Amino acid sequence: MSFILNNFTIDYGTFLFWNSEKNDYLLKVQREFIDAINPLREGLIQPVLKTLTNVPEEERKNIERYGYPTVGDSFKPHITITRIKSPDDARQSLESLTEYPYSFEADRIVLAYLGAHGTVKKIISGFNLRN
Repeated sequence: MSFILNNFTIDYGTFLFWNSEKNDYLLKVQREFIDAINPLREGLIQPVLKTLTNVPEEERKNIERYGYPTVGDSFKPHITITRIKSPDDARQSLESLTEYPYSFEADRIVLAYLGAHGTVKKIISGFNLRN
């Protein structure tokens, strides 16, 4: 699966995202993955997601339904670079970054336990991707 990372954004006030372009295959994989694993979640919502501010209504509904804000039409493929302490520091950090496109191929996706700030704490399982 090809990823093209293009711009940086600050999401939810303090998360620095490096955003990827969406494509039909990526959207299909997300939908299949969510459909398969969401029943296993049993209503669990990460504590950090309960405290997010500046969350659009559709993404708040996604948190309740799927345990994550950016699902379906709201999907924002990205790499989370870091979480910055304050929104002011986040804005300054964003201004200091130079944007440039970067592409790479991924052949696996993982299911993982996430930490308090969305960091991967433990990989549960990996799945091969195919185009």
